[in-house]
Amino acid sequence: MRGLISRLARQLRGRRNSCVTVCLIIKDEGRYLPEWIAHYLALGFDRIVIYDNNSRPETLAIERVCAQQDARITVIPWPDVPSQFAQIAAYEDALRRCATDWIAFFDTDEFLVLKKHASIQSYLKCAPVDAGAVCINWVIFGSSGEARYRPELVARRFRRCSLTADINRHVKCIVRRAGAKRMSHPHSPKLRKRYTYVDSDLKPITLDQRAFNANYTYETAQLNHYVLRSREEYQWKLERGTPEPREGGFKNRKFADPESFWAKHDFNDTLDRSIDVWVDRASELRSTFSKVLGEQDHVTEGRAVPIST
Repeated sequence: MRGLISRLARQLRGRRNSCVTVCLIIKDEGRYLPEWIAHYLALGFDRIVIYDNNSRPETLAIERVCAQQDARITVIPWPDVPSQFAQIAAYEDALRRCATDWIAFFDTDEFLVLKKHASIQSYLKCAPVDAGAVCINWVIFGSSGEARYRPELVARRFRRCSLTADINRHVKCIVRRAGAKRMSHPHSPKLRKRYTYVDSDLKPITLDQRAFNANYTYETAQLNHYVLRSREEYQWKLERGTPEPREGGFKNRKFADPESFWAKHDFNDTLDRSIDVWVDRASELRSTFSKVLGEQDHVTEGRAVPIST
C-alpha cells in the first residue's frame, strides 16, 4: 500500500511539473489583454499570472472578468514600492510562488509563436535536462503604416517586420524553475550551476549580461514583439511611461527621443504570417472572453475593448 501511494505521489509530481506558467506585469493595457490571454491559453500554458501595477479601473475590471471566467488566470495587485524595480520584484515573486516546472516572462506586446510543435508542453519536453532557460529571440514588428487604433486583433493588424534587425538579438526567456537562482534582468534569469541557456532550437548558447543572443534562429520559435503598434497607440505608450528601475513602477515620462525610437523600430520590410495558425486556434477562447466582456459593457481608458475574433 505504501509503495502504491509513493508511486501515485511521483506521478502527481510529474504531472504538476509538466505544467507551464506565463507571467505578465501590466499597467493600463486592458484593451490588449483578452487577445493576449487567449493566445497563451491556445499555446497550452496551464497558468497565467498577471501582476497589476496600479492600473485604472477599466483595466482592473477586464482582469477581474477574465480571471472569473477562467480559473487558470490569477491577478495579483502589485503597487509601486520606493527604490524597488516593480518588474523585477514581480518576476522574483512569481518565481518563488511558481508551482510549475517552467515559467515564461512575456509582456502584453509579445506573442510567442511555435512553428514545429503543437503545444508549449511538447516544445519544452524536447529541452535538454540541463536547460535552465529557453531564450526566444524577438522579431520586431513595425506599424504596418497604421496611424490610428482599431479594435481588431494586434496579430492581424500588424504583419510586417524585420527578421534581420540588430535589435532582434534581444531575447525573453521561458525559465526552468529549478534552474533559476533569481531574475537578475527583465529578460533573463541568473542560472544555478550545472544549468545552461539554450536558444529557440534548444541548442546551448552563451547569453551576455544584456540578454543578447546574436546567433538567433527562427526555425522553431520566435517572439513577435509589437513594440509600436499604430502611431496613436505609440503615443499612449509614451504617456503611460515605462518601468523605471531606480524609482519603482511605471513612470509618466517621455522617451528621450520618441521619434528616434519610432524610426529604429518601425520595420515593415517582411510580411510574416507565422502567427496565423495560433490566431485561428485561439478564436474560440477570444469569443468566450469577448462575450463575457461585452455583457459587462467594459471600456478601457474611454475606448472600446476589442471584440474581434
